[in-house]
Amino acid sequence: MLAFHQGRLLDHQFLLADGRTYSLGRGDDNHIAVTWDDRVSRHHARLNASDRDVRLTVSNSAANPVFLDGERIQEVVLRPGQSFVIGATRFELQQVTQSDSPQNPAIQQLAIDRRELKHLRYDDADKRIEVLTSLPSVIRESGVDRDLYLRLANLLLAGIRHAEGVAVVSMDVTTDRTVVLHQERRFEAEGSIRPSARLIRNAVLQQRTILHIWDEDAAGAGDAHYTQHSGFNWAFCTPLDEAGRTDFADAPSETAADLPSLHTGSPDETPTEDSGAAPADSVSRAFYVAGRSPGEGVRGNQRRLHADIKFTEFIAEIVTSLQRSRELERQQSGLRQFFSPPVLEALGKDLDTSLLEPRECDVTVLFCDLRGFSQHAEEQADNLTGLLERVSLALEVMTSQIL
Repeated sequence: MLAFHQGRLLDHQFLLADGRTYSLGRGDDNHIAVTWDDRVSRHHARLNASDRDVRLTVSNSAANPVFLDGERIQEVVLRPGQSFVIGATRFELQQVTQSDSPQNPAIQQLAIDRRELKHLRYDDADKRIEVLTSLPSVIRESGVDRDLYLRLANLLLAGIRHAEGVAVVSMDVTTDRTVVLHQERRFEAEGSIRPSARLIRNAVLQQRTILHIWDEDAAGAGDAHYTQHSGFNWAFCTPLDEAGRTDFADAPSETAADLPSLHTGSPDETPTEDSGAAPADSVSRAFYVAGRSPGEGVRGNQRRLHADIKFTEFIAEIVTSLQRSRELERQQSGLRQFFSPPVLEALGKDLDTSLLEPRECDVTVLFCDLRGFSQHAEEQADNLTGLLERVSLALEVMTSQIL
């Protein structure tokens, strides 16, 4: 469970284990101690975690209300992706990954080489092109990462005919923890997918798509419950960004490096609790796609899956490139507040941020005292932005002649 205070993601993250009850409040004796918000009572609420959801019960002694989607609540069942608000703090649940790939010899793992996909032709190219035409608007109209994840997952479901579930996942390469950021099923009644942490780890560390295919008939009785529940016989994972990069993140409310919430005892691995957020540069994101193939033979299934992987990798490349471009634009926009155009031009587009790090060196400082600036600021108190722009333009004229 993540915590946001006044819109800013905090380092406090809480792992809620299946079957346990947690107290939430400002007191240090709570499992979830919210010491940073004085609107949270000493013992404000109780959380009962299960493998699929969390039941929140507000204490009678709570002085301030708890809100869900703008409505005051006393007791509610929360699912991954939902959030509740107390005072100036928002708590958001995120799903920790489970296991979709049975651990038995029936699994076939394939590492996909992009050179093998280069000359592969689509059997349904017209449909995939139609889906791709909506990709620019998907990225442009997504204000926060949650919206982007939702739209991308639905876009992949539309473009991959036999996909039954899509998830956007992340992995912290320093702790090996994998987390589901968002997931979508083609049919909601079928429940949530449980991505394989092993498959995600292999894809992220190798920086290539990894495909798992398994034979249900040969899987054995130990996996019968699993295959009946999920209905999948293949899954693949495609990295979105390089391990150690987070250019995909686009909004402060969704830039968590590690998003633990509901753990239901994965047979694949058991995530460990972390005391704080992982460094942002240690997280890599990926697409996780799972589905069921029709009975068209091993060769036919693999050829179709390779086409699906090529389609997914194409989307991943476009999304990553556009997100990186937007990140550079934001950097340039931020620098324009502090540097004149000649300085920005001297720094260049591929800015080496080490140039701006504190260090001992000889510098020349230009100090300009603006006569009557305080008086002008008082007179134009209702238009300080315009005053700042005019002063900045005037200073640019002078500095451009010096530089």
